[in-house]
Amino acid sequence: MFIWAQGNRRDDDMHRIFVIIMLAVAGCTPINGGADPADGRTAARFSERPDDLFAALETTCSDPSDTFVRESADRVQCRSFLPPEPTAALILNYDGTLDDLPKLVVQFSGQRDVDGYVLENSYYVSVPQKRGPALQVRQGDWLVERRMRALMRAAGGSPV
Repeated sequence: MFIWAQGNRRDDDMHRIFVIIMLAVAGCTPINGGADPADGRTAARFSERPDDLFAALETTCSDPSDTFVRESADRVQCRSFLPPEPTAALILNYDGTLDDLPKLVVQFSGQRDVDGYVLENSYYVSVPQKRGPALQVRQGDWLVERRMRALMRAAGGSPV
């Protein structure tokens, strides 16, 4: 079981890397959902469920403007409000609504398979619409994705 209070150097390093990644993702201001090969998704295979990564997302999702959502045991999200300027741009560019503001969503979802456990990390901006479901605006960032792959390797995963 992964426990933050243990002070394990590997765990502390992984937590620092994860916080840096969260800050980098939160600083992104995607304005278009282009078909860039870096699409805001990273996946890795683990021998078993990486409980420490799920715990890390919950731990770093602690800002007053953050909301942690556990959709299931294998799917968690951190939803964060964006600064005013990108929020306004997203609402204008994607016909959003002022009643429900856009949020940056960082998500871990995983599933067991015959070879272990596959964890996918994704991030996107959810832009609620005046009518209909929210749009998921994805714009990858090679640096964020490279750091996420490094984090998954540090946690014992092999990128897929």
